[in-house]
Amino acid sequence: MSQTSTRRLATLVAAAGALLISSFSPASAAATSGVINDPPNDQRDTSSVRVLGTDAATINDGSSSATDILSVELETAAGPRLVSTMVINGVVPAPGAGLPTDFDGSDATFNGGTYFTLFHNKDKQTNNDNLGSGCSRTGGGRVRDQNGHWADGYYFYLAVNVSFDGTAWVYTPMVGHYDPSPDGAFFFYDLSTEPSMAGLYSMTRTVSGGDTTLELSVDPRVRISDVTCTGGVFVHELAASGDRIANVFGLTTADRSVILPVTVPLSLIGEPDLRAVGGTTSWSDCTNFKGGTTEVCSEGVTPGTPDTLGDGPTCPTPTVGGTLPDNPLWVANPNQACQIDDDAVGNAVLAEFRQSGWDFIASF
Repeated sequence: MSQTSTRRLATLVAAAGALLISSFSPASAAATSGVINDPPNDQRDTSSVRVLGTDAATINDGSSSATDILSVELETAAGPRLVSTMVINGVVPAPGAGLPTDFDGSDATFNGGTYFTLFHNKDKQTNNDNLGSGCSRTGGGRVRDQNGHWADGYYFYLAVNVSFDGTAWVYTPMVGHYDPSPDGAFFFYDLSTEPSMAGLYSMTRTVSGGDTTLELSVDPRVRISDVTCTGGVFVHELAASGDRIANVFGLTTADRSVILPVTVPLSLIGEPDLRAVGGTTSWSDCTNFKGGTTEVCSEGVTPGTPDTLGDGPTCPTPTVGGTLPDNPLWVANPNQACQIDDDAVGNAVLAEFRQSGWDFIASF
């Protein structure tokens, strides 16, 4: 096995306590990617040091069952709900009290993982403002629900982060987007901290035969607290009926968090006490192209590099609620990819996620 580093994930903060794992079961799914199967025991060695695609050193202990994907599925269901289901070839630690050694990563330094179901929405990721979501800006103007173009490599995702906070395993349900630009990352919203999302998402963990199934179900119209919005809520829409959902794939990462020597008492200001900080270290397993055996994830020459070379001249620019003019080159070329792709330097130099071919039409 070989290591391939993931792009940066905006730092996760592991707080005290575990999330409530509900028993929500969606109604019969209206549309689905289908089950995307992945061979067992093919995850990467996240312990190795890689130099230009070659393992220079490793402390791999021979197993990483907690990050080994067996299958992934993305569905739309009544509610409305987007539902991601991932089956892992091992036991992912249960939320609550435990030990860091409960997590089987490539070596003992890994004490958590993140479980992503990524996808394109060809009708929401267009570089244009999605007028059915966003919000009215306090004082005038509009806060756009505007997403980078799917053809540039922007992805939406549903994910579950599992981390150890020093005494317990904490589950964090997330939705967000992957930004492939040089200053990009995995940006996310923590659903458990959004008051307007109460009752609009659920998460389950089940273990059977030594395999763990993680399911995250969420209303596709995600309500986010935003003081710049009239009413204080911004709506980020992941999907609507009729949207073209494309290139679904699964990705797991092996993570490390650092246990703080002293708990930071954030409860004094109404937040959970802080016991550990950390984030994603490197991706461990990635599903394959539809009908093929090649992974969607590609490391390029140098692991950890972005998918693109940055914005091109036709990319949209911030307007601050309409107070600044739009980029006229973008206005003349709406609904177009605009990033400078790595094709200009040979197509395989930079790391990227290839299009998987797992597509369907959303129906709620």
